[in-house]
Amino acid sequence: NTPPPFTGTFDGNNHTITGLTINRPDESHIGLFGYTEETASISNLSVRDLTVTGESNVGGLVGFSDGTITDASASGNVTGTEDVGGLVGRNRGGTIRETCAVGSVTGTDLVGGLIGFSDRAGQHSYYDIEATGQTKSGGDVSGLTTAEMQGQAAKTNMSGLNFDSVWQIQQNDYPVLKVQVT
Repeated sequence: NTPPPFTGTFDGNNHTITGLTINRPDESHIGLFGYTEETASISNLSVRDLTVTGESNVGGLVGFSDGTITDASASGNVTGTEDVGGLVGRNRGGTIRETCAVGSVTGTDLVGGLIGFSDRAGQHSYYDIEATGQTKSGGDVSGLTTAEMQGQAAKTNMSGLNFDSVWQIQQNDYPVLKVQVT
């Protein structure tokens, strides 16, 4: 039972959604956005302290993506059975660039730190291999250690993120979108 797809543009204006909980262990296409089509665009958004549980196509931000995701991050716990990722569960043909994911990602088949399964490579995107518990990700994205993704080290190791105008380094923490700095 596929939900109606998101087909529009969502610009999070560098805001953060905190404490998202979705508990649908017997359903697919689970995430803040369950399913996005080719025309969909999601940008400038972080989801933190999330708990997302589904069966297949499960992601912290998008369950099943055909659209574009830019300058986005997800942190928290993502659990499913198949096509499970910290940011996106399944990316069929969409563009994922300048993104990152941290937090536990668990499942049994096609599970990845950032993307569970992808037909297309991610661009300038990263995930924490220690926090996610995953050593691989769909989309051939870069897995880094916690130390490599935090503080000043992030600027060197996550050079695909735009630290001049979009992302901000934080001392002893992961990068955030600039307006999120407290």
